[in-house]
Amino acid sequence: MSSANTGKFKYGKIIGGYGLATLLNQSVNLILIPVLWSTLSPEDFGVIAITQIVNLLLTPIYMFGVSETIQRYYFKWPDESRRHYLGWTLWFTFIFTLSLTLLLEILGPQLSENFIKQVPFDPIIRYTIWSTFLANFINIPVAISRIKEKILSYNILVNGSFITQIAIIYYLVKFENLGAYGYIKGILISNLIWIIPTLAMSLRDCAFFPDRKYIRIPLQYSGPLCFAGVLEGISNFLDRYFLDKNISLAAIGFYNIARQVSSPINVVNIVAKLFTYPMIHKHHTFKDNTDKMITRLGLVYAVFMTIPVIALTALAKEVVRALDPSGVYLPIVEYIPYFSIAFYINSLITIHGRGMDLKGSSKWAFLIPLFSASASLAVYAWAIPRYGVYGALFGFVTNYTVKTLITNLQAYHYFPRSYKFDKLIKSWLTAVVFFLLLKNINVEHHAASILADVLLILLFSCIQYYWIKPEANEVFAALKG
Repeated sequence: MSSANTGKFKYGKIIGGYGLATLLNQSVNLILIPVLWSTLSPEDFGVIAITQIVNLLLTPIYMFGVSETIQRYYFKWPDESRRHYLGWTLWFTFIFTLSLTLLLEILGPQLSENFIKQVPFDPIIRYTIWSTFLANFINIPVAISRIKEKILSYNILVNGSFITQIAIIYYLVKFENLGAYGYIKGILISNLIWIIPTLAMSLRDCAFFPDRKYIRIPLQYSGPLCFAGVLEGISNFLDRYFLDKNISLAAIGFYNIARQVSSPINVVNIVAKLFTYPMIHKHHTFKDNTDKMITRLGLVYAVFMTIPVIALTALAKEVVRALDPSGVYLPIVEYIPYFSIAFYINSLITIHGRGMDLKGSSKWAFLIPLFSASASLAVYAWAIPRYGVYGALFGFVTNYTVKTLITNLQAYHYFPRSYKFDKLIKSWLTAVVFFLLLKNINVEHHAASILADVLLILLFSCIQYYWIKPEANEVFAALKG
C-alpha cells in the first residue's frame, strides 16, 4: 500500500470514529426534532434559547482552558509527570467550579433579575447553572480520549451522556408535558447520572494526590485561555441577550430553531476539530513540515466545507417541511442561509487558525474574542432594536467574520505559512454561481425540483473536488511520510 493510501486509511479510521460519534449524536437529535416541534411551542424554544445565555457565559469559565491545555501539552509532558499535571487540572476544575456555582446560588436571583427579562431564575436558570457545572467534568476525559485517539472511550462518553439526556428529555416533554421546564430538568438529571462515570474515567489518567510542583504549567497556559473563552462566550450570547430585551419569546424561538437546523454545518466542523487538533499538534511535535501541511489541509477543508453550505441552503425548505409537516416552523427557512454562511466563515479557523497554540502561547488569545465581542455588541445594540431577528442575523455573521479574520491574522503572525488564494477564490466563485442557480431554478413538479437541486449539488461537489484533488493527495502523503 502506498504511503498516501496508508495515510488515508489511518486518518480515515480516526475521522470515521469521531465522525460516527458526532453523527450518531446529531442523528438522535434530528430524530427528536419532530417530537419537540410537535410538543414544545415557539415560546418554549425561546425559553431554551435564553437559558443558553447562562450556559455560553459559564461554560468557558468552568472549562478554564483545560481541554486546550491537555491537547497542547499532553505529548510534551514526560510520562512520569503527566498524571500529576492532569491531576491538577481535575482538582482545580472541581474546586474552582464548585465555589463559583455556590456563589451563583447566593447571588443568582438578583443577577438574573437584572440580566434576563423573560425567564425566571427559579427553577429554569438555577437548573441551567447546576447542569453547566456538572457537564463540565466530562471535558477532561473527552480531551484525553481525543489526544490518545481512544475512539471507543470518546464514543462512550459523548454518545452515552447524550442519549441518556435525550431519553430523559423525551419522557419529560412528551409524556409529562413539562414543556421547556422538562427540557431543562432532563439535562440536569442526565448530567447528575453521568458525573460518577465521568470522574471514574478521569481518575484512570489523573493522579488523585498530585505533587505540588506540577501545578504551575497547566494553570499558566489555561488562565489566558479562560479569559479569552469568557469573552467569546459573551460574543456568542449577545444576540439572545438583546433579543430578550426587544422581541417576544416566540420570535426568539424561531431564531434559535433556525440556528439548530443549520447546525449540521457546524457538526461537520466539530468532527474536523476532533481529529485535526490532536493530529496537527502530534504532527508538529514529531515533524518539521507543519506549515506546508496546514497550507494544503486548510485549502482542502475550506473548499470541502462549501458543499454542506450549498446543500443545506438549497434544500432548507424541503428539510423543514419533512421535519414539520404542519408548516408552523416554515418561516425559519429565511434565516437558514445567514446561519449557514456564518458557520462556514467560522470553519475557516479550524485549520488556518492554528498558529498561536502551536507556539505554546496564549498571551494574546483574548484579542480574538475581544474584537469579535466588541463588533457584535455594536451591531446587536444598534440593529436588533431596529430590525429584530434580521438585525441579530447580521450581527451573528459579523461576529464570526471578525473572529475568523483576527484568528487567522494572529495564526499567520505566530506560525507563518502560505495561502493558496487562487484556488480558494475559484472555489468561492463556483459556490456563488451554484447558489444563484439553485435559488433561481424553477421546476413546477415538486419531485422534479428536488431532483434538479440534488443533481446540481452533485455537480458542484465534483467541481469543488477537482479544485483540491492534488492538495488532498499531498496532505495524506505528508501526514504519513
